Amino acid sequence: MGNLLNNIYRVLIWLRRIAYCRGFGVQSPSDYSFVRYVINEHWPYYAYDDLSHEFPQAKGELLRVAQLYFRISNFCQVDTIVDTTPVNDIFTRYLHEGCHHSQFVNSLDSERNFQLARLNISVTEWTEVDSLLSHADNQSVLLMEGIHKNPTAKRYWKRIADDERTGVCFDLYDVGIVFFDKKRYKHCYTINF
Repeated sequence: MGNLLNNIYRVLIWLRRIAYCRGFGVQSPSDYSFVRYVINEHWPYYAYDDLSHEFPQAKGELLRVAQLYFRISNFCQVDTIVDTTPVNDIFTRYLHEGCHHSQFVNSLDSERNFQLARLNISVTEWTEVDSLLSHADNQSVLLMEGIHKNPTAKRYWKRIADDERTGVCFDLYDVGIVFFDKKRYKHCYTINF
């Protein structure tokens, strides 16, 4: 029964966001390209088969988000990924396969800016989020899980999207993606993912 209710809920979310499919309404060419060819890319990448054998239990939303992380890591090609979540989870593996030379660290180096960071906003204190925002530069990308999971997470997400330190944001419902490039016009896009 729970699985059926979850499926109905997911369909309702998708229908509510139907006007934001495949980059509709995104005016910036670079933002549109990111939506079309990274967020909503449907062609299989080179490592998807190998990873599906490693994680045969990954289905549905879990697999979609894992593959999104792979594409983002492949797009960013960073040297260091700050990952505050368990090291052996599926998302960490997909991030690493997207960029093999990336090194993972589980905490922020207070002397350096981060390149790519991942955190679960629904279980993170605001001080940790604020610290990440303070250690971002124009090349930084922040992946935030659980942005609509509870009222506190929704408030944090709104604060982040409105923060003067952030740039373009993408609200995918399950995941938020934050860029910090100040040359780009600040906007928070709702994307049907």
